[in-house]
Amino acid sequence: MSSAQAKEVSRGWQRDLEKVFQFFRGLRKDEGQGLTGYALIIALVALAVIAALALLGENLTDSLSDSTDSLSGRGGRGPPPGRGAPAGRGGGR
Repeated sequence: MSSAQAKEVSRGWQRDLEKVFQFFRGLRKDEGQGLTGYALIIALVALAVIAALALLGENLTDSLSDSTDSLSGRGGRGPPPGRGAPAGRGGGR
């Protein structure tokens, strides 16, 4: 291989490496934009959850409170009509 051919091969490799480096530099820029997009999606989901809780919060609190009271035996609305205590429980001795 002549000296001119060796220089041409070397310049070819340099161009190829530069293209590879440009490709990876471009990925880094796109990666930042992708993270920004995910952050915006998370923020929108958080706002939707906050809005839903603000609108339904009172009803949700009442429902959970009734369920807790019913399960712990502290009142609430009691068992559904026609259903008493399960057999063998709560009847005394």
